[in-house]
Amino acid sequence: MSEEAIWEGERTTLTSMASKGKLIRERYRLTSEYLYFDAGILSTKAEQIPTWAFRDVDVRQSIKQRAMGVGDVIVKCQHDDYTGRKVVEVEGVKDPKTVRDIMLQIGQKARLTYQQRSQTSYMNVSGGSVPLTNVPQANVVDKAEDPYERIAKLKQLLDGGAITQDEFEAQKARLLGSD
Repeated sequence: MSEEAIWEGERTTLTSMASKGKLIRERYRLTSEYLYFDAGILSTKAEQIPTWAFRDVDVRQSIKQRAMGVGDVIVKCQHDDYTGRKVVEVEGVKDPKTVRDIMLQIGQKARLTYQQRSQTSYMNVSGGSVPLTNVPQANVVDKAEDPYERIAKLKQLLDGGAITQDEFEAQKARLLGSD
């Protein structure tokens, strides 16, 4: 976990307060990428939720929690690519409204970053040329460009291995109006 923590907290209960923090059942850690939570005293259950899956973050406080200065932060998770828990309860944390605001901000940034990544396409080129066999061809010819200049460019693509002989012939016929 090399990510820098933006927020860290633990579940505060009457038991944890009475034991002066020795009996803590849950610990939480928020980074820009994940919300990590560990639960358990004798055995531990560790999970993480990606921040790009955060959809809504709410606060819930009982009267007893309000008196103790803690509350529950409810994180609702949903995304087309996310198949984990739909609701995560970060229970008994200090200053829950501030924690909620931080989670909302981090979730919004993470979703934007996720969306930008998913809309960016990458191409791996090895050997200097990429066959373009299934690339749709445009049906509109740029009227400002001379068809013979376009054919010369297509010939360069053919010689470089970027298009096949059949693709070259089809484009040439289209440009010369004999298709």
